[in-house]
Amino acid sequence: MRGQLCRPWSADRSQDVDYHGDSGIGRAVALAYAREGADVAIAYLNEHDDAAGTKRLVEAAARQALLVPGDISHPAHARAVIDRTVAAFGWIDVLVNNAAH
Repeated sequence: MRGQLCRPWSADRSQDVDYHGDSGIGRAVALAYAREGADVAIAYLNEHDDAAGTKRLVEAAARQALLVPGDISHPAHARAVIDRTVAAFGWIDVLVNNAAH
């Protein structure tokens, strides 16, 4: 990884990566972090409509949402999720691993 990925956590400007955050528990976690002030990257397999719904909820909480579709079981994609999140938000404070099958 390039650069600084983490910094002291602050509810005012936090960044969260939520794996499988498009629906269910993942959606609830993404929304809870957004309501506490976090921008949220949502990694999901292929549930595009569900992910778009989660993005709308995060944005309704006045936070940014980054959608990153793909198969998180592939190491290259897992690295790409982190790289895209850092590129979009500058750092990562919290990683929520909620992957299911």
